[in-house]
Amino acid sequence: MEVRYEDDFLATVAGVLSQRGDQYLGDDKDGVGTQAKISKFWSEWLNLRYETEGKVRLDATDVAAMMIFLKLVRLAQGLDIDHNWEILKDSLIDIGGYASILY
Repeated sequence: MEVRYEDDFLATVAGVLSQRGDQYLGDDKDGVGTQAKISKFWSEWLNLRYETEGKVRLDATDVAAMMIFLKLVRLAQGLDIDHNWEILKDSLIDIGGYASILY
């Protein structure tokens, strides 16, 4: 089986990352990026909800993994419901961006 990829897709993912990379990650040490803020929110919520005394410490990679799961669910639903390519394409691009955070 031949594995193919679309150059324009990879270019699109790279373009999104170059435009939004700082917004998503920011300076992780300072916790100013979107991923850092989300990980702090969920860490605090989980610690309060389950009374873990601050033991839960999520980071940007945890958020990226969770968002990939969310986007995969959206893809699965989109494929079953209406085959709306624009929504599916957007989710694929987002997955590429989140995967780069994990990388």
